[in-house]
Amino acid sequence: MGAYPPEFRLKNRREFDAVFKGASHKQGNREFLMLAIPNGHVHSRIGMVVSKRTAGNAVCRNRIKRQVREIFRSGSIQHRGLDIVVVTRPGVVGVDKSRLADCLQGLFGRLQGAASPGGQQTVVPPRA
Repeated sequence: MGAYPPEFRLKNRREFDAVFKGASHKQGNREFLMLAIPNGHVHSRIGMVVSKRTAGNAVCRNRIKRQVREIFRSGSIQHRGLDIVVVTRPGVVGVDKSRLADCLQGLFGRLQGAASPGGQQTVVPPRA
């Protein structure tokens, strides 16, 4: 497994702010909130906000980030030229790896559907 290529990452504050301010697609559940905007590229880019408050110590935060990156780059998800920011919620603490994978795959799938031509934006459910 090689390094995650820079062209698939959101790297600076300007890129993150663009997604936060102009998020045209939103999906969420108890564990994550995903915000996205079209980026004009053939591939999607991802950025993560994993705070100490929602995800605990550095080991937990890094584990969550690795899992998000792995799901994002897996072949089961087709990317459609979006800039995506994944924000963790307090429900992410203590969730096992398979549940995280299911949550992320479901959200990426719903995000894809909403971002496809003719797709509809789904309302983000309130935090439980």
